[in-house]
Amino acid sequence: MAAARDQTRLAVESLAMAPVMFETVPASAEGSRRELLDRLAECDLVILLLGAEYGEPAARGISPTEEEFDHAVSNGVPVLALVQDDVERESAQSKFLGRVRGTWEEGGFTGRFVCAQDVGLAVVRALNDWKERQGRSDATGAAARLAVDLASADARRGHGQYDAQLRTVIVPTLDRPLLDAVSLGDAGLPDNIGMLMRMSGLVGNEIGLTAAVLERRIVVSSREQEVPRGFVTPTGGVVVEVSVASQGMMGGSILEGPRVRDAISRALSFANRVWGRIDQRDEVRDCLAMTAVPEPAQKTFSDETHTGNRITMGSMSTGPVLLAPQQPIQFRRADLERAETTNRLYAETRQAFADIGSLQ
Repeated sequence: MAAARDQTRLAVESLAMAPVMFETVPASAEGSRRELLDRLAECDLVILLLGAEYGEPAARGISPTEEEFDHAVSNGVPVLALVQDDVERESAQSKFLGRVRGTWEEGGFTGRFVCAQDVGLAVVRALNDWKERQGRSDATGAAARLAVDLASADARRGHGQYDAQLRTVIVPTLDRPLLDAVSLGDAGLPDNIGMLMRMSGLVGNEIGLTAAVLERRIVVSSREQEVPRGFVTPTGGVVVEVSVASQGMMGGSILEGPRVRDAISRALSFANRVWGRIDQRDEVRDCLAMTAVPEPAQKTFSDETHTGNRITMGSMSTGPVLLAPQQPIQFRRADLERAETTNRLYAETRQAFADIGSLQ
């Protein structure tokens, strides 16, 4: 395994990463073993080579390799396990491999190699995959923060507090913006986005639209009424505000369930169409979505079409915006227009009102 370790070190260094190994740890008063374990806890990742031999048990009755594995797991350091094929493993090594496999379902990574000649390539592939996963994780965190910020924005001026609106937010999990200076300079793009709003059924053909680039966002709004309104952020985030108020006296205080469901479905369709227009590289694979209700005080949610003038007063103790749920839900773009996606967001919106005691 010494040759495989040497090739692993070279592969790590080829990616401009610093390998920490028993051979590279300087001597210390505490001993090389203790020094290695202390440094392991500070590493970003542990590469675990699993061949045929288990190794000589140390003071704790386990091999140094298993001790390193345990130390990494206890300190929350990800373990990338590379398993050697076509070897007859010692019984203790097979048992250890079973332990390691048990962690893969909890976010571990694995690869395979045959000998020292191909272990370097396996290490490079596994590390590149790990870095890509890390990048996706960072992008998801940034997208989640953006989704909450967009959903939490104060209600726009001019909306009365009794106008029941639904804000649907859909944000792609990407590490780069979809709207750059070139696309924002496309004079026809805003009108294209407005047409996509019509095609999604959010705006009828009889209603005029205004579409423009404002503060690096593409904003589409109705000329005759304040909602529906939509905009696209530089990162490709899509926000749609639609009135879901019931009819009749005090109807503006009621979010009508069928209208809520329809608004969510059309907003999801709009987002998918927008990405089809601005995602030139077809990179959007996953997204985060949530809904929000601005000025939820004294508003209620009705499962059915509301008839009559009798209402149940909503909560007075809510904040300026009610989020559903508190953190966005991740969906595959391929599932964005499926009924299950709409149903999930609808259920979260309804539950948010149930939690504050404002169901009709």
